[in-house]
Amino acid sequence: MGNSNRDDFERMMQLAEFGAKRHDERRQVDFRVFIAYMTLLALTFYQIDKIKVLNLPTSVILLGLGLIHFTYILWEIRVSRSQSNDASRRNFYLKKAECILDHLRKHPNVPFQPRKDVSITIDLGAKVDKIYEYELFAKHEPNVVLVSPMWKFWKHWEQIREDWSRPFPIFIPTATLGLIILTLLRK
Repeated sequence: MGNSNRDDFERMMQLAEFGAKRHDERRQVDFRVFIAYMTLLALTFYQIDKIKVLNLPTSVILLGLGLIHFTYILWEIRVSRSQSNDASRRNFYLKKAECILDHLRKHPNVPFQPRKDVSITIDLGAKVDKIYEYELFAKHEPNVVLVSPMWKFWKHWEQIREDWSRPFPIFIPTATLGLIILTLLRK
């Protein structure tokens, strides 16, 4: 294994590990926020009678709950986009490392050069692409989608529908909030 090839492989693995670590950290924070928000909603539901004793108009309570929930959804969309970017980064560098390792396994004494006749399959977030090895190595970094400012949330709305796990942290709190609203309106 040539020194340059070994260094390239190690760098790619470090970058892939960095992407994987950030993805995992974001997932953990996302889960903690989800649990905290669900706890808040459960406590709100449990204390609904005490909320009504405050003599606040129901519209003010609903407006407050709606603003909190809307902010939560905006945050969830942004975190989802960032998680997708982290996964793309991980997959991009991991695939480069795999190509280098495959070459070194077959030709240990020959310096690695990306080939035009070798096609690879890579998942870069939105879809699985089939590209040639030289195209992968022509890219210096993965295609990262920048997250729009909060007030332009609709640009990433499709993010929550990307796979089955993305709508879950939005659907459950929304259903719970709906139950709270129905209970508030009945009393």
